[in-house]
Amino acid sequence: MALRVTRKLAGWAFALVLVASAAPLMAQTGGVVGTAKGTDGKKLPGYTVLIERQGMKGTYTVKTNKKGGFVYIGLPVGDYKLTLKDPSGHALTYTQQNVVMGDPTEVDFNLAKDKGAQQVLQALKSQKQFGQLKDLYDKATALYNQRKFPEAAATYAQAVALATGTNAEVIVIKEAAAYDGGQQYDKAVAVLQQALQADPKSKNLHIALGNVYADMGNLDAAKKELSIAGQTADIKILEQREKVAKENQKFSNLKQVFTAADGMYNQGQYAQAGALFEKSIPIATGKNLPIVLGRAADSFDKAKQYPEAAADYEKAIQADPTNASFYNNLGNVYGKLGKLDLAIQQYEKAAQVDPPNAANYYFNEGALMENSGKFAQAAAAFKKATVANPKAANAYYLEAQALMGEAKIGPDGKVEPVPGTIEALQAYLQIAPTGQYASAAQQMLQTLTGKVQTQYKKR
Repeated sequence: MALRVTRKLAGWAFALVLVASAAPLMAQTGGVVGTAKGTDGKKLPGYTVLIERQGMKGTYTVKTNKKGGFVYIGLPVGDYKLTLKDPSGHALTYTQQNVVMGDPTEVDFNLAKDKGAQQVLQALKSQKQFGQLKDLYDKATALYNQRKFPEAAATYAQAVALATGTNAEVIVIKEAAAYDGGQQYDKAVAVLQQALQADPKSKNLHIALGNVYADMGNLDAAKKELSIAGQTADIKILEQREKVAKENQKFSNLKQVFTAADGMYNQGQYAQAGALFEKSIPIATGKNLPIVLGRAADSFDKAKQYPEAAADYEKAIQADPTNASFYNNLGNVYGKLGKLDLAIQQYEKAAQVDPPNAANYYFNEGALMENSGKFAQAAAAFKKATVANPKAANAYYLEAQALMGEAKIGPDGKVEPVPGTIEALQAYLQIAPTGQYASAAQQMLQTLTGKVQTQYKKR
């Protein structure tokens, strides 16, 4: 008897229970043996068989092997409930069996013939699918709230594939709304029209489609869809949405041209960039207008097309008279055109508009005057720069240099500096004793005073 059982169980994975007893094992125990198959008839490896003794305490487990088989030897004789669980621990089906002494009792699980198990599997599948659906929906909604509309639409589309019934309709409308938010109106319309083919009487889908048409500025189509849904269109709201749609389209066109011009600018194609920026001026409104004008002017400046640059900077100032950089840059352009008086006016206006940075604008004025050989005016401008910013070291040095242009040679052959020259050099060395002009400043001081200053302290 023992030899026959051993042959029958050869190749099976089994668990052996040791029972504390003086009597032989086979004389008091039995066992269970069987196979687990799925709804498709295939063997189920790695599934758990829970063996629970009824009436008396006793619980045992065994897993199916690679071929879906299982065996448990050494069960006390009695009634048992055997439950098959999937690898995740979900109970799929169970059976009641009486285990007798001797050979193992055969217990097979065949889910293809078990309607109860099939219902459990379907419920588990639905539960898993709903969990995946919820995760995708939550992810898409988060992207939508972050205004990442293309990514949100793509994620809603994934969720639609898992949704059914009312959920599917809700998510389709969300997908269309995401396309709508990203101004991908054609895609929004296509999604809703496809859904309407499956459910042409859906009021919600018609309303959603009407809203998309309104955002597109197609009021007639919007009214038609809302009418099908049994709603009366609010003309004022539709007209407002039409206005917004036109503004959005205008901005989209502006962005497209601006991006292309910016690409040319970054490639050093300044003349082409300026011309393209100018093409976007008629469609630029509000705060975008001075930005476009400024970029066009900057492009023409770098292309050395100074008259065009000056004209666009003048327009930019009209569009935004509070932007000091426009005045400063126009001053630079006027300087390149040789219009020094106009350049000075622009630097002065920049300083008035932006007092915290006035020293920079006066510095540019001084540099232009000095480069033009107008040393007295240059010195005056640099002086204004140091008054606006007492720590502007280079302005002190350039002021002294400009004043040296007004110096005279005395009868004794010595340089006679105009008042303020020495003080400006000393101020520079106090602020920047190791600055880029420190050596030159010391030499100038030595020339003017006949003394060598060996040490300066920072102010």
